[in-house]
Amino acid sequence: AQRKPEARGDALFAGAPFGDVEIGTPGQMLNVVFDTGSSNLWVASKPRGLQLPNRPFYKPLASHTYETTGKPFRIEYGSGAVSGAYCRDDLALDQLKLPNFTFAEVNDTK
Repeated sequence: AQRKPEARGDALFAGAPFGDVEIGTPGQMLNVVFDTGSSNLWVASKPRGLQLPNRPFYKPLASHTYETTGKPFRIEYGSGAVSGAYCRDDLALDQLKLPNFTFAEVNDTK
């Protein structure tokens, strides 16, 4: 029997805990990976590379509360790397509201 090839994103996130967060003003609902091996939350701002198919991506310019920090971000995984820049925006996780939350906006996946 032949095995179905895995997409890079599927291999990277296999078994990872996912959850919904709302980012920005107005809020953008995104399903993110809660990476317990990293201290940083990152969201894809372009629909390519390690971004999983049929998942929305973060649109920073659609948010009135978005601020860029200009500080670069990069993290290496066994199956690829992601990079972009740190930014700030309002984030909500269920009833927990985190104004001006710092996270990484990823725009390059290799």
